[in-house]
Amino acid sequence: MTSLPPDIKSDPRAEEANIRTTESLLFTPSSTLLELVPAISEASLEDLVAHCLHLTAAGVVSGDEVLKNEKSGTWSGFGIDGLDGIFWDGWDGAGIIEIAGMRRVGKSVSPL
Repeated sequence: MTSLPPDIKSDPRAEEANIRTTESLLFTPSSTLLELVPAISEASLEDLVAHCLHLTAAGVVSGDEVLKNEKSGTWSGFGIDGLDGIFWDGWDGAGIIEIAGMRRVGKSVSPL
């Protein structure tokens, strides 16, 4: 999990709203955040969410790169080192992956 930027983390309103990580901010509905922190505008909240998403999200793979690899018949992974490390051995990229597990272990955050 990614820690909130220091200026947000030190704001007591974030603590009151139980927002301690970028993930907790991202998965809290905007309406709830606006209710909990009425001093923030919708535009500022959108900027904050975009900033937290940037901090949290992994790198991306260009669709052009994926298409080149598909044309060559090889699969080169997802482009995210940690995820590729899990699936690389013995998987050719064909099929469906189901991510399952206990509540609050990071299933929803893993694609970020």
